[in-house]
Amino acid sequence: MSYRLSLKQISAVIIVLKIGHLFFLILKIIYYSTNPPDFALNQELFIIMSAGFLAQLIDGTLGMAYGVSCSTLLLTFGLSPVVASASVHTAEVFTTGVSGLSHLFCRM
Repeated sequence: MSYRLSLKQISAVIIVLKIGHLFFLILKIIYYSTNPPDFALNQELFIIMSAGFLAQLIDGTLGMAYGVSCSTLLLTFGLSPVVASASVHTAEVFTTGVSGLSHLFCRM
């Protein structure tokens, strides 16, 4: 059984997910306006973001090696191997999902 997804169906799913995400963010803003969080942005977040950006540049030019380059950069910056592995795998879940949708659409 072959089921083909149309561009409208894929777009509808993406729009529903974005609306859900926006609704979630609005609820979080309302919640945090009455209960301020106990955390603050620290330097570690920006280190992880910069390592991911550099690794994505490498992956975009070569077409591979995101996990290797991002893990190496995160370990070089002093993050524990557990945090580095979790960060890389979380990012790869989303990038692989988008890539899969792209290939599915191009296959049609």
